[in-house]
Formats: sequence, structure tokens, C-alpha cells
Amino acid sequence: MDKAERQRLRKAYKEKQINEAYTCETMAIKGFLNCDGFQSLIIELKKHNIDIAATDRRNEPVLIEILINHLKQRQYVLYGVDSMLPSKKESVEWLLSLLDNNAENLKYIRARDKFNNATVDEIVEEYPPGEDPDEDDESDTGEILGYSETSIAYFIIELDMIKNHTKQLADYYKGLRIPKAEKFASDIKRLYEITFS
Repeated sequence: MDKAERQRLRKAYKEKQINEAYTCETMAIKGFLNCDGFQSLIIELKKHNIDIAATDRRNEPVLIEILINHLKQRQYVLYGVDSMLPSKKESVEWLLSLLDNNAENLKYIRARDKFNNATVDEIVEEYPPGEDPDEDDESDTGEILGYSETSIAYFIIELDMIKNHTKQLADYYKGLRIPKAEKFASDIKRLYEITFS
């Protein structure tokens, strides 16, 4: 076996290990999303008219990757970029612990939904000069499908950040590349105070 063949085999083996680790992490997250505690929260949210969209299987890997990114970003903000990431089991156990108070999660997510709807209503479409649509034209904005189940998990992580790590909230949003992270963190903190005061 020549050197090029050994390098190709090493590379293939490394890629296999990465894929297996990703698959294991993905399965752990899917396990959380399908657990009784999380699904009972989803049912309660639906009873309160929070629109939860069915996840399109084609989008599921992307949504799970985003959730994993939220978990990693929380870890980086709290413990530094060089910190060791928790195991899949530890991450899922931590997420499950957040379900211990589903009444609080429900209250926050309902408030967050109202906040999101108010924010969407405030968005004003801007058009280049001379390109404004006719007043008779109907809006072609498309259909709003609701939240994915992973979005609900993001809100639960966000609630933990607000409650337990308020000072790092803006850094958490910056790491997630949320525009105007400082202002957004301030708005979310105010939402939390209003909701739980």
C-alpha cells in the first residue's frame, strides 16, 4: 500500500468517525424531541393556539443542526471557546431537566409568540426608490407555517439563559448571529420581566 492510499484510507476513516458522531448526536436530539415531557409541552402549546408546524423530513437535519448549534453556543458563551463540549448524553439530560417546569416554559413560549407576532407586524417592507408596489397589489408574502418543534427547544434554552445567565444573553445572541443582538437581548429581558412579574 503506497502513501497516497494510506492517506485516502485515513481520510475515509476520519470522515466515517465524524458521520457516526453526527448520527449519534442527531439521534440523541431526536430522542429529546420525541420524549414524553417535550411532546406534552407541544400538546399544551397547541391547546393555547401556538402554531407548531409538522417538520418536513427534508428539513429535519438542518433544524437539528441549528439546535445543536444553539447548545454549542451556550457552552461557548458560558465556559469559553476552548471548553470541552458536553457529551450527547449530558446535553440531552440538561435539556430534559429544563422540562421539569413546563408551566414556566409554556408561559414564556406563549409570551415569546406574542412578542414574535408583534415584531413581525412592525416590519415595514422597504423598496428601492421608484419600485414601490401599487396600492392595489395584494401582498405576496407567502404562508406562515408556524414554529418547528426545534424552535420550541430554542426558546427553552433561551429561557434558561435569561433566568440563569442574563449577563451573557447578548453574547449568546451574537454567537448565533442574530442582528442587533444587544437590542434584541434587552427586548427579550424586558419580555421576561413583564411575563414573570
